[in-house]
Amino acid sequence: MATAWEEITKFPKLVGLEFNEEKTGSSFIWDGALHPSLPKGDIKWGFLKFHQTGKFMIDQSRVGLHITEPKRQLSAAAKQSIFAWVTAYNKYVFSFFINNFSFPTAHCFGREHVATVIETLERIHHAIFPEHHGSVTEYLANWIKRDFDITRILEGWFYWPICMGGLEAKDLFIVANSVWRELY
Repeated sequence: MATAWEEITKFPKLVGLEFNEEKTGSSFIWDGALHPSLPKGDIKWGFLKFHQTGKFMIDQSRVGLHITEPKRQLSAAAKQSIFAWVTAYNKYVFSFFINNFSFPTAHCFGREHVATVIETLERIHHAIFPEHHGSVTEYLANWIKRDFDITRILEGWFYWPICMGGLEAKDLFIVANSVWRELY
């Protein structure tokens, strides 16, 4: 690996570039030590961090730093319309976080990773919707009750496609739990 790294570092020098040291790292699995010429940083991908166990794990400290942005975006979208809010929710909570967890559509991460994704999604939802028990549908139901005095909405309606009269909110937990059960 040290020889390979030496070769890799030649190209940027030839073209006047340099590696971003914060995004360059190396690791070993189980017992051992890194060769002194290898980069010292952690191996990271999105919110995943490589551990000596040979697994990528969600870096919960980084997740916590990024919860503020969807809260800000959802607050801004709430001033426009419920549809703008659902679009922002789908974008930030579904796409952003799932892409950075490397959502386990490939089973290579295993059941433990999927369980951690589910726990992390619960943590995110409780941070975004603390007054609504971490529930996006409870939040939306309260909004509709407040603005339109409509109650007793079936939960499935929030996830139903817009073209069929629903709000088309994405349900992360159905997808995550279906993968988790498939790995059982």
